[in-house]
Amino acid sequence: MVNALAFVAVGLLAALFFGVLPVLLFLVFSQLLGILGLPVLVGLFAVGVTVLYAALVWFRRSLWVALVDIGALCLVTVGWGVSKFATAIRRLGTILSFMGWVKAVLGLYPGKDFIKNRREDVVQRGIKYHERGDVEIEDSPETLARDTRQAYDDAGRRLSNGEAVLGLTLAGVTLLPSNSPTVPYSELLSSPAVGASLSVALVLVVTLRLSALDMVLVRDPVDSEELARLAVYRDWNRTMSSGVEVVKTLLMFRVMRSINDSAYDFYLDWVFEKDINGEGAGTIELLLELRRPMFAFHIAEREGISPSEASIELYGWDVFSQFSFGPEEDQSPPDEIPTTPFDAMLIPFLRIKYEIRDMVRIVRAYQFAEKEDMAPEEASKELYDENVIPEHAAESEGKQESDD
Repeated sequence: MVNALAFVAVGLLAALFFGVLPVLLFLVFSQLLGILGLPVLVGLFAVGVTVLYAALVWFRRSLWVALVDIGALCLVTVGWGVSKFATAIRRLGTILSFMGWVKAVLGLYPGKDFIKNRREDVVQRGIKYHERGDVEIEDSPETLARDTRQAYDDAGRRLSNGEAVLGLTLAGVTLLPSNSPTVPYSELLSSPAVGASLSVALVLVVTLRLSALDMVLVRDPVDSEELARLAVYRDWNRTMSSGVEVVKTLLMFRVMRSINDSAYDFYLDWVFEKDINGEGAGTIELLLELRRPMFAFHIAEREGISPSEASIELYGWDVFSQFSFGPEEDQSPPDEIPTTPFDAMLIPFLRIKYEIRDMVRIVRAYQFAEKEDMAPEEASKELYDENVIPEHAAESEGKQESDD
């Protein structure tokens, strides 16, 4: 009796999510499988397809057209199954809205207002840089608004692609044999721990997309906004369009705000300065340049002294004098800035990073030049406002053109 009630309950739930017809077909298939067995069912299916194909050949008067019809019917059947599965997922998500829970948690910490306020802080700081003339705006408001919306769309597309890759990887891992001699580490890859890790990673990617698209990015700016604001909106969306940048940026905002407002303002100025110079505000640059100023801000806040005094107390020199902004922007830095073994360890990694970045820029410049039918130097200036093409490459290309 209990088993019958449980069976009826499961059947009703399945019908609710997948529909009545899929449940009936599954029940019929299960009964036939128990009575006839899998080989007989496969044979009957093959005979049915053959009879259908013969009927289509007679009706369509063509072997090829009949084969195309069979393929189309197979695709329709598969599509119907996929649509039923997607409908079940959508209905389940409506009842158990995990994404709604995630968004609610993000709304509490770091907080929806916190995220919007930090974005507005960045926008206001960017507007100040534009108005001061540090950055020129050559695009029209319509172009800036379109690029902002494009960056928003690209973020969703890239993260959706990441979800698809993770989902396919998860499916592939579950199908791996546990002791295959042809697949290295097959036992480890097919373990439940790997499957669980990939499942969690898939959920995290979905969460990143949710936070990036719904809480952080600018979705649909108005063309009538001021030009500087639109320019910062575009740059913000382009930077935040990868999910990793969202997490890192929000974390840095929270850390800097937890020190004091001066540290937070200094961090924003540093980010814009690095972006304007084309170096980028990466993790290595942050550890090299902001490690000591942030410690100085923290000590100054704790002991009630100025950041410069805290810096001299900690390091024996004013670390803020090396920046063109901040507490001592008018002070000259020492002739030789002291370094530590930690700095010496990071500098080679920074050089490698810049070399990789330069190579990527050169490749993109050549690709853009070929696409737009222009010289690589012009394409480089169009993309990066500077010529990143090495002189020897430009000379060899010019010599090749003269030989032709």
